[in-house]
Amino acid sequence: MNDNYTGTAFSRYMQQLSESHVDVAHTANENHFFRGELEEFYIGLRNKVNFPAVVQEGWGASIQSINNALWKRRETSFIIVKDYDESGDFDHIETAFETCEIIGDEFVRKIMQESEDALNCIMEIEVSDISRLQNEQERYVGLRYTLLLDSPFSTTVTVSKWEEESSNNSLSDE
Repeated sequence: MNDNYTGTAFSRYMQQLSESHVDVAHTANENHFFRGELEEFYIGLRNKVNFPAVVQEGWGASIQSINNALWKRRETSFIIVKDYDESGDFDHIETAFETCEIIGDEFVRKIMQESEDALNCIMEIEVSDISRLQNEQERYVGLRYTLLLDSPFSTTVTVSKWEEESSNNSLSDE
């Protein structure tokens, strides 16, 4: 188990997947991977996007007791986005959704296959939701995959992170 696993490490891993997936093929010169919230993609990134694209959203966390053990549960989402040419071309729109699904499912398979080695931690992964998105004005569609990433949570205090305890650190009024 690695207590140093962070959301930033997962974002870096998502970028590496975006670089190595042949349909996404993100590079420094040809942007196919973005970090941030989807609203940022909607507002400012649209003219800098090469499709298909991956938008890795932020994350939240909680600590839960599961089967008498503590686990840190991180929830994060990524979106696979694909453009289409004409608003009324429903066959092309559905083909774009299908492309998103093929790429997104492959990302999930890869994450499930390599998460322990790639992120250096023991992890349980669950896809809690897959939602369809469409922006008719900008002519692109996407699928948002919401992941639950569970890893063991250690209750061992890192002694070096605390000053020596003094008698003033008592919670009771004496």
